[in-house]
Amino acid sequence: MIKYILTPLLLVLCTVVCGQGITHYQYWFDGDVDSRVTTATSGNVDVQVDVTALPDGVHTIHYRAVDNQGRWTAPECYYFIKHKPLKQTQRTPATLTKYEYWFDNDIANRIVTENTNGIVDIQSDITTLTDGVHTINYRMADSYGSWTPPESYYFIKHKPLNQAQRTPATLTKYEYWFDNDIANRIVTENTSGIVDIQTDITALTDGVHTINYRMADSYGSWTPPESYYFIKYKLRPTVVDDRKIRGYRYWFNDAESQAEYVELSEPVNPYEMNEVLTVNNLVTTVTRDNYVLTEDDKIAVRNKLNIAFRNTANDWSQIQVEPFNVTLPAGDHDLTGLILNPNADKGLDDWTTSSCSTSSSEHWSGESNPYFTMGYSYSSSWTATMSQDMPALPTGLYSLTFYARASADATVSVTVGDKTIQVPGIGNTGGEGFGWRPFTISFEGNGQPFSILFEASATSSNQWAHLDALTLTTTIEDETTGISNAVVEKKSANNWYTLDGKKVAQPSKKGIYINNGNKVIIK
Repeated sequence: MIKYILTPLLLVLCTVVCGQGITHYQYWFDGDVDSRVTTATSGNVDVQVDVTALPDGVHTIHYRAVDNQGRWTAPECYYFIKHKPLKQTQRTPATLTKYEYWFDNDIANRIVTENTNGIVDIQSDITTLTDGVHTINYRMADSYGSWTPPESYYFIKHKPLNQAQRTPATLTKYEYWFDNDIANRIVTENTSGIVDIQTDITALTDGVHTINYRMADSYGSWTPPESYYFIKYKLRPTVVDDRKIRGYRYWFNDAESQAEYVELSEPVNPYEMNEVLTVNNLVTTVTRDNYVLTEDDKIAVRNKLNIAFRNTANDWSQIQVEPFNVTLPAGDHDLTGLILNPNADKGLDDWTTSSCSTSSSEHWSGESNPYFTMGYSYSSSWTATMSQDMPALPTGLYSLTFYARASADATVSVTVGDKTIQVPGIGNTGGEGFGWRPFTISFEGNGQPFSILFEASATSSNQWAHLDALTLTTTIEDETTGISNAVVEKKSANNWYTLDGKKVAQPSKKGIYINNGNKVIIK
């Protein structure tokens, strides 16, 4: 069912989005997603927008929200009707004054009834209608002459039963058939009033089928057919309890094409896994989707182990996925994957902007690549902002590097966390690199979310500011070690740890643990 909201010139849409750290939401009208509006929020979606520019009629508003991990919800859509505002001081409340109804499509012979009590009460003689299915349609008018949309209802007209001349009907037989093969239907005489179908389906092919049946009463009237889906398949002769695990295959992350298969020396059931697995194909490139800030204030990348077991009937189990974190080792690391759309490849997506756009002329690389443009050179004065919320980083020193250029009289500042730097103007463009220069701002992580904010302004025409190629880097000291080509073993001495570094006496549930420096899978 489609619901409509009647609205004059201001549309108000308010809801609460429950999630993990909702930071922004976007909304747009009809299908104009390119003109979407992005708004920062602390969890509430509160859209109050002027719709005077929209034409009168039916419209849609779509919205979606994003959390601090950069994950967007699916868009939700609402219909609304925009109309001119009513001057309530010049009119009294509308009342129902009349209604009209007609049968089937015969609107020319509709019957109009004057009404002042606000109730639609239709009692009509239908003896002239033929036996069978019909519709009754009606609509109402108010004291201002406005009509509601018609509503329709189905009904069946049949001859009245003369109960004095007939005994109650009883079930006498039924028939059934498979799929669309009604020509080969099977008729069963029945006096008990119960439909009990037990039939041999060996002649049917394996797969999805339908069984259809209908019943007849003692007066020869048949019910409409009813249909049910069912699946026919071969029964395996092997007894399930006799099946044993004969092997397994495993792979890490999405490298299923490089899966390793291990055949057990002897099939067993149950199988207690006590094997050594070589960890390979680890993901160590940080993105918003796999980034983990561990409880001990380290940067880790979420990985996953996939494993499936094979039994003696050559059936494979469902794939079991065991997630685990890989802590980044000491050294230099590129964390640019935490910045969404750092090169304007997706236009202004993922950034909260004001008076910004993109361009591709005079790119610092010499190619026609996109970059961010702040302000409007044709305007006599302007103020522009571009920002993005970032996830929390552990304690340490980080560097944000970017390319930028600005006109001589434009003021440009860059703030990351509590650090701010200025981008000096360069005057006219041209020459090698078109005036682009790299800039770096260093800041400290403190375990709290932060923002990247670019601000620019100008008070005269022909001024501009351009940004591109954001990168985020850090250097991890020697005290942090990572998991690289480790071995996985189930049982060892008494030192057990979870993947996030918590020490436990013994594993109490299945999962992945660290035991004396080795990764262990507990099944």
